[in-house]
Amino acid sequence: MKRMTPAANLLLRTLTGKYKHFARKGMLAANGSFYCHDEYLMQELYISDNTIKRARIFLKEAGEIDYVIGKYKGAPTRYWIILKGAKENRDSDHFIDFLRIPW
Repeated sequence: MKRMTPAANLLLRTLTGKYKHFARKGMLAANGSFYCHDEYLMQELYISDNTIKRARIFLKEAGEIDYVIGKYKGAPTRYWIILKGAKENRDSDHFIDFLRIPW
C-alpha cells in the first residue's frame, strides 16, 4: 500500500474532527454519517478540488473512510469515519453503527 500523502492525512484529521463535533452535539445521522461540502474543505484546508478527490479515494481504499458523493452539483458529500475497532467487524456496508463511543 502506498504511504499516506500530507493532503490525505490533513483530510482525515479534518473529517475526524467534524465527526467528533457532530457526535458530541448529537447531530450524526442514525447510521453514523455526516455531510460536508467539498467547497468548505477546499477553503478550510487550502487544497484544490482534485486534491480532495484523490485524498478521498486513497482514504477509502485504505479503509479509513467511506463516502457517497452528492447527486447534484453543489450537494454535500456524505461521510462515514471507519473506526479501528470496526475494521474487523465488516458485517454491513456502513459498520460504524456497531460502535457507540462517548466523546
